[in-house]
Amino acid sequence: MPHYAIISNESGVCLNRIIADATPAVVNPAGFALAVSTDSPVGPGWRWTVEAWMPPLPPARTREQLCAAINAERNRRLDGLTVVAAGRRFDADSISRANLDQALRVHDLTGAAFPRGWIDADNAACVISLADAHELVSATAAAVDALYALAYDLKNTWLGSLDDAELASADPAADHLWGA
Repeated sequence: MPHYAIISNESGVCLNRIIADATPAVVNPAGFALAVSTDSPVGPGWRWTVEAWMPPLPPARTREQLCAAINAERNRRLDGLTVVAAGRRFDADSISRANLDQALRVHDLTGAAFPRGWIDADNAACVISLADAHELVSATAAAVDALYALAYDLKNTWLGSLDDAELASADPAADHLWGA
């Protein structure tokens, strides 16, 4: 097992790690001293405490960054959205919503016939009636509204309840926050 020389600054923060040929010894590295260690994960950003090397602190995250992360997670979930309507599960991502909107507009403008062929979320061909299409629009709108409302609540309630220490480890993508 190789030995490592840890080069640190005066605050005990590791600046670099190099392979050394010395016998392992723990030396307080404060003040640019050299510490020899077999602790291979130690690297730049690690810091020396009185007795051991500690990993780098996670980068500070601001509430604004977490709001942006909540929005990104909401959008990711919108991209994978499915809903149940007319007894089937349908995709409700942005492309599927646009396709449904277009089919209903064409019907409204030209009287294009319903029922019409459609593909459900399981990639199975089916036939939907105009009533089924309206049910699908309603279910989709409700699901989209629910995701936006949940993201709003996460930004204004959950995020507001976190103290500064909790911000660093907050995970806005955690399924339990989104009811999954």
